[in-house]
Amino acid sequence: MTGRRTKILAVLCMAVASALAPGAAFGSAPEEAAEKKLVGSISSIRQRVEKDHRVRLVEDKHKGKSRIHCYLVTANQTLPYVISLGWLRTTDSVLKSTEPKKKKHHLIPRVKLHLPGRTKANEPDDINLKSKNLLESARQSAPPLNVVDENNFIIPSLTESPLDSSRKVDILYLTAFDALIEKKMDKAEKLLASVLDQCPEDAKFQNSYAVVLALRGDYKEAGKHIDKAIALNGSYSFAITNRALLELARGRSKEALKAADQALALKPDFLPAKLAKARALLDTGQKEEALTMARELKQLYSADWQTMLLLADAELATKNYKEARETLARLTVLSPNNSDLLLKLAHAEEQLGDLDAAMKNARKSTQAGAQDPRTHIALGDYLKDNRDEKAALLQYERALDLKPASAFKKRAMGSILSIYVGQNKLEEAYEISGQWVDKNQDEAFCHFNHAWIASQLDGTEYRDTAIEEYNTAIKLDKSLASARYNLALLLLKGGRNEEALAQLKTFVKDSPDDKDVPQAKELLEKLTGAGTSTEKAKKTESKP
Repeated sequence: MTGRRTKILAVLCMAVASALAPGAAFGSAPEEAAEKKLVGSISSIRQRVEKDHRVRLVEDKHKGKSRIHCYLVTANQTLPYVISLGWLRTTDSVLKSTEPKKKKHHLIPRVKLHLPGRTKANEPDDINLKSKNLLESARQSAPPLNVVDENNFIIPSLTESPLDSSRKVDILYLTAFDALIEKKMDKAEKLLASVLDQCPEDAKFQNSYAVVLALRGDYKEAGKHIDKAIALNGSYSFAITNRALLELARGRSKEALKAADQALALKPDFLPAKLAKARALLDTGQKEEALTMARELKQLYSADWQTMLLLADAELATKNYKEARETLARLTVLSPNNSDLLLKLAHAEEQLGDLDAAMKNARKSTQAGAQDPRTHIALGDYLKDNRDEKAALLQYERALDLKPASAFKKRAMGSILSIYVGQNKLEEAYEISGQWVDKNQDEAFCHFNHAWIASQLDGTEYRDTAIEEYNTAIKLDKSLASARYNLALLLLKGGRNEEALAQLKTFVKDSPDDKDVPQAKELLEKLTGAGTSTEKAKKTESKP
């Protein structure tokens, strides 16, 4: 097709495609915007955009040439990783295969179409009639436009099979991409692993496999493939953006900020990179800067879910709880069964003094995230604040039944014990904490909790148990400073001054900033000076 006819088609398609090609970059040249709308109007791309709102189009450069980059952004996740379908352009003919021709095949014989307005000298290449689009084109006055990626792979519509002349690895990759659209992660991961086995030197393939691994939580392996993608294409802004997001997931906010800046230097208007930078600012303590950036992004992308989530998090971090409540209320309308959003909304309500609203939203979160121990712990905290300790205990116990990660287990156990101690039920607390020790022999905080409860009870038996449990806690976690201090006090009470002296010295040396260091130093002076009595050593122990 001549360049003139291409431009005519582009103009005709612009109005139809305007709502079908999201992800426009602000300040795009008219020609680029027209080309993006044209690509977005072609059925093979339009169908995927319509099927999954996460599929988007942006203007981009590939090997120095202007292309339309089609990608999927994991907009339903806190971190918007990006997976490329390809750098696309339009063509009005089927490109011939570079693979050797097979002697035998089952394809429908090729025919030549003589199209109105063309001389025989200008006839198109042979067209494979197996393609539904091309069959239909024979009835039209001009051949249809198709979309090809950077490897000249023709992207078929969702109802068509790829041409047999296409590279098999590209067909496999497209199948993996469509599996991600359908949220079939297992299938996508398996297909992408096969793609990499066949073509490991493709940056796009490496990046996509890394994203799937990151979504699985395998950050170490994901990092290896991201590094490989960037090594293969140093200007691959999508992969560099994903590196920033991956660093955020790994808790390396400074590295994330550096990568986000690198991505934005390559593509200043790329929203996922901007979101990565704003979140890195939040994580590095630059809360006001993050809030300013979030507000600016909200003005540009008012309906974007990720942008609204960022704004809510920035408002919470800067203690703008009223604004956060409004933003989160909008988000929960868009995503009513999102337990994380409900927990954040509950927190904002609680900070604004509306405990009833906080409990209501926390209760909703336990329904939306029934298998998430965090929801039960949060509701337990609000019930505890409301003096409904019996109901709070049920929520903490439910959280423990779900076998949570160590940090949440520690929090639930500590809350349960604080309720029993507050009710002066030390014997019950001692029995429960002992049961936790039996079930969690490798958890230092379980031994610490049991030791502290035992130390609050009268009797040599309880004191000996506390000393034994503190020693076990220290062996399991040498950084547990308060265990050393509490152990030293118990040893002094038992007249074991030399052992107490050793624990105090280690405590002061290893934990100079601990709140109990001044008292520890005072005890050391007395022990190394005129001596001390058991009564002088009766200090308050650090609680669990």
